[in-house]
Amino acid sequence: MKLFVKDAAAKVLSERAAGYPILNLILDDGSNKYSNLGGSCAIGDSFQIVAASETDDDFSNMLESNTDFIFFSSKEELTFWGNGLTLDFKGSQFILKDDSGMLDSAVRFSIADEQQPLSKQEMIKMSQMIC
Repeated sequence: MKLFVKDAAAKVLSERAAGYPILNLILDDGSNKYSNLGGSCAIGDSFQIVAASETDDDFSNMLESNTDFIFFSSKEELTFWGNGLTLDFKGSQFILKDDSGMLDSAVRFSIADEQQPLSKQEMIKMSQMIC
């Protein structure tokens, strides 16, 4: 899978993710340890970028990109992405699109070291929420 990072997004990433060469572009729907959103309404339409200093076995699918950052995801994200995957930045938000259109107009950004990953029990509780 290829990810094209537009100049505006690359500039913001270089500022926000300084010192963190690994960027995990992943779901933000309660399906992984970095997501505290839950409920069926978030499935497949909420994404996040989690900057990290090292790779994470949970996110082992490398994305080709036009930047020096190394992007990873898991196989779950690939279900929701098509050709022309593009990351942009407008206003104060990261935007994720592909050839089908807008995927997420407010991609969340965080640093892995500054978060307390959710436990398996917390993830199960999130998955049972209904919007």
